[in-house]
Amino acid sequence: RQAVQCQRPLQRSQPEGAWRSAIIAICDAAERFSETKTGALIVLERHTNLSEIVRTGTPVNSAVNLEVLGTIFYEGTPLHDGAAIIENGRIKPQAACCRFPTIWIWARTWAPAPCLPGIAENSDAIAIVVSEETGIISMAKNGVLIRHFDRQTLYTRLIDEMIPRSLWWKRARPTPGRTAQRA
Repeated sequence: RQAVQCQRPLQRSQPEGAWRSAIIAICDAAERFSETKTGALIVLERHTNLSEIVRTGTPVNSAVNLEVLGTIFYEGTPLHDGAAIIENGRIKPQAACCRFPTIWIWARTWAPAPCLPGIAENSDAIAIVVSEETGIISMAKNGVLIRHFDRQTLYTRLIDEMIPRSLWWKRARPTPGRTAQRA
């Protein structure tokens, strides 16, 4: 299926804080999944509305944290072959564990370059893939799969992708003419 190509601005009502804590949880989960060889697909929705895919999922509506992601992808649960879709730093209210075509399961298992997760080819979403066979953490974006992420590299990449530079750049650079005050 193709993602609905309805472009919308990134919603920034909960901009930096929600995304930053979600990214930390995603990176923690990816690291744990890699160590335990637990397969996972985590999709970060950006401009393209993924409503068509979301309709196939199971409602969860939750903050993104290690425990929730661990429960979703635990092999003993009915949801473990699905994917978690994250919107505005939260697991999308309408559906968290969406079913994808068989190619998704194969991508999650092996993550081969010719078999990219389709969501990242047909939308501007970012997909984080953890292979249940190798434990390799990969990221798919714009039809390209980048493999062999560690926790820190994944964190840096997701911060760059999901939080506009203007938000964190302002905080990182001192205002000209002002010096830091000590308490």
